[in-house]
Amino acid sequence: MKKYTIIICFILYLIILYYLSHVLMPFLFAILFYMMIKPIIDYFDNHALSLFMLALIYLVLMFLFIVLVYFVYLKIMQYDIISWLLDIPYFNQFMASIIEVLSHLISKIPDLMLSVCIFIISTFFLVIDYKNICNFLTDSIQHRYIQLINYYKEQCQTSLIHYFYCQLVLMIICFIHVLIAFFILKIPHCIFYSFMSALLDALPFIGIGFILLPMAIYYIIHACYLKSFYVFLIFLWLSFLRNVLESKIMSSQSKIPSFLLLLSMMVHIHFYGIPGLLLSPIHMNIFYHMMFI
Repeated sequence: MKKYTIIICFILYLIILYYLSHVLMPFLFAILFYMMIKPIIDYFDNHALSLFMLALIYLVLMFLFIVLVYFVYLKIMQYDIISWLLDIPYFNQFMASIIEVLSHLISKIPDLMLSVCIFIISTFFLVIDYKNICNFLTDSIQHRYIQLINYYKEQCQTSLIHYFYCQLVLMIICFIHVLIAFFILKIPHCIFYSFMSALLDALPFIGIGFILLPMAIYYIIHACYLKSFYVFLIFLWLSFLRNVLESKIMSSQSKIPSFLLLLSMMVHIHFYGIPGLLLSPIHMNIFYHMMFI
């Protein structure tokens, strides 16, 4: 009876998250991010040092993001990508639809910036108040429920570790494949393109197509048809490899069947969008352990 009560509560949580995702998502990801960096925070055991380390982590992430944007901008300017895109037949009609999509995305930027600010502020508040929150829960909730909360917190941490381990393995595989293929094809700056492909491969709904598909089009325009064909084959092969290996690696780490992981991923993407990719292994891990363990 208790198991089914927990399952009903979990389903209610998913429903609330679906209808209030724009409100709850920044706080949920703040909690998940804090759980990831908690070993670093606990190591210092000092509010001032912990806040300094958290600020340092954000500064490093911001620096890496700026460097990435700068390198992409340099490559766009170096190869004059805008000019050769304009030479593509029917590109203006294609750009009209792209501009429509971009205008929709730009309208979402204020909400996105607000969510990012709430996420960052929440992580700082968690560093300051985490122990007080734990003490409050310990005093207010019965001991058996505290044990249950700790159990599912450990499941969330495990799922996060498995997810990022999976992405790291897939990034390394992508980097090696692209590097070898580009080296054989004698494509210049193969290390840079391999690194960018591996990095973008880990981003939901962007992937290696962001690098390889424009490159294939570029070689078609310059009449390098065979090289364009090979680049497109690399894209197809790596896309297929990621779809096969992602669920396999997650399954081997979490002991959950690949079919259930893939089903969970598609359902989460449908209901929660891009954040669903990160929530999927966490929710599936919790639900699987509730049902079968």
